[in-house]
Amino acid sequence: MSCAPRPAKPSGPWTRKKTSRSHRPGVDGVEPQFDAAHARPRAQTDFQIQELLDRLEAGAYGICEECGEEIGIARLKARPVTTLCIQCKSDQEVEERKAKRVV
Repeated sequence: MSCAPRPAKPSGPWTRKKTSRSHRPGVDGVEPQFDAAHARPRAQTDFQIQELLDRLEAGAYGICEECGEEIGIARLKARPVTTLCIQCKSDQEVEERKAKRVV
């Protein structure tokens, strides 16, 4: 019984390199260094979650803060902490772009 030859292993920049367990962050006691840039987004997310819970408790979750209309289910699924419907968010982004051009 003869075996067919194994196909050649792919090579090039698109192939995965094996990593040693000791060089992966958080493994084998090696922890990534603290990065202050990541601390702010975490605090902001915690704040947004608390706001979401407050709106839920007040019965205002899913209501746009700008126009008072219901925020679409698809938008809430994609971004549960949103406070604006898609139309008001789009309008806000247009205004922000205009403000950046003026400066």
